[in-house]
Amino acid sequence: MLNHTVSDKLGRLFLILFMLDVLFMPYFLPVPVPISGLFIPFWLLNTGVRVSAKEWVWPLLGCLAVLVSYIAGLYMTIYDQEILLSRFVNAGILIYMFTTLVVCKRDAQESFSIIIAVLQAYLGFSFILALVFFADPNTYFLIREQWTFSQNVMQFGSITVLVRYTGILSDPNNMAASTDAILAMLVFLEPRRLVRNAVLIGMAAVIVVATMSVAGLICLLIVTTSLICFSKFGTHDSTLNAAMRIAALGAIALLASGVYLVIKDHLIFQLALERVSGSDLDSRLSRWGIIFDFGKVIESALIGDGGSIFWQGRDYRPHNGHLHLIFGFGVFAYFVFVRVFFHYNPNLGVSRAIFLLILFIVFTVNVGVYEHRFSGIWVILTALYAEASRRHARAFGGKRRQLRAGSRPVLLT
Repeated sequence: MLNHTVSDKLGRLFLILFMLDVLFMPYFLPVPVPISGLFIPFWLLNTGVRVSAKEWVWPLLGCLAVLVSYIAGLYMTIYDQEILLSRFVNAGILIYMFTTLVVCKRDAQESFSIIIAVLQAYLGFSFILALVFFADPNTYFLIREQWTFSQNVMQFGSITVLVRYTGILSDPNNMAASTDAILAMLVFLEPRRLVRNAVLIGMAAVIVVATMSVAGLICLLIVTTSLICFSKFGTHDSTLNAAMRIAALGAIALLASGVYLVIKDHLIFQLALERVSGSDLDSRLSRWGIIFDFGKVIESALIGDGGSIFWQGRDYRPHNGHLHLIFGFGVFAYFVFVRVFFHYNPNLGVSRAIFLLILFIVFTVNVGVYEHRFSGIWVILTALYAEASRRHARAFGGKRRQLRAGSRPVLLT
């Protein structure tokens, strides 16, 4: 058994490697499996044994629910290899999320500032790739080939709404959502860093416009509006708060104007506006019709279909994370997932939970947890939120103890 000092250092190293793998590294293995898959078992052995049993309860229940559903699904009369692979991947990603969250939360205690720095670097990295996409999409896709398992490089003669920026992720909506969620976490953890936050918002705006994601643009607006309207900027002085809100509004407006002037005539910006104006909610709602098939609800509600959804004689993808989990893995697995990954701490206030709202919106209109990079980002943000909650509780718990101690009567002798 390693001593605590060595174990803490190893845990911190594993956490850093995990973040670098999720946010930056290409595939190194001959199969499309992240490199962190090789060391996660050692990470669990190193850090997992130092985590209290209480912290393991819900994640282990989630893993159990996913495994029961997946194993039961193997006995269904579907032998299509692609569907079987999809089920294996979907189940594996959820187990990956549940298990890595436990050790991420534990090792985040000594790596809080490191996580923030790495997330800032990731936004900068994605911003640079977005600039390349604006300059020449073909060059971007040539570079992006380093982060895809396929060896086919996409090349386009002309740009349309189908040619969208994805960063190093596989889906443009996931890219936009993860950018907005990271932005929300960073700016609300440190709202008084006005210049840094203005720069982060500017970079996020360029990234989200490049993805042409309607949900991403809406979520970006939510983040910036919430920052201006609801953040207290760490002071109880109402006049100073108002002044800082005005300063933040001015900085963001100035930055937004600059970004707009630079990209307003660019084809990609025009196509993004076209997608926003042409967005049709009915097209998404029509894919959620499975909830009105009560026979299917009764059939799949308990343990799901084993990792994918089989409906009306075919593999069905609802473009809704809630339906993906309920019908794919069962109501209990869905309940545990929501309990773990949408856990809100009211003591931290609404503003620091804006990232949860962003993830909830995208989870509702898309899925997200189809790919390991997006899922890993969700894990990192949840661990960072949990550590912020722990630090807040410790700080205010200490203040309460000091107040109680100070209120005790002093006996004169």
